[in-house]
Amino acid sequence: MAGEQMKYPYSLAAKIRRFPFHYYFFVSKHGWVLRYWAISTLICVPIFYKFQKASHSPANVAQWEKVHQKQFSGEMHH
Repeated sequence: MAGEQMKYPYSLAAKIRRFPFHYYFFVSKHGWVLRYWAISTLICVPIFYKFQKASHSPANVAQWEKVHQKQFSGEMHH
């Protein structure tokens, strides 16, 4: 890295690089918010991925096509 450090980081990468992660994760008394947000994101992303994969499976799509066809044909009149 050449030159001197910017007084204010303008780019997103520079802002991420200058963010005091250690302070907000371990030192600050309000750091639990960021810490638990990060942990919950890591736990929930695989679960959401499995739900998404199951809902877009070919069998499920075919089932909903049948339901929509029946619903919009007038057979399911209220």
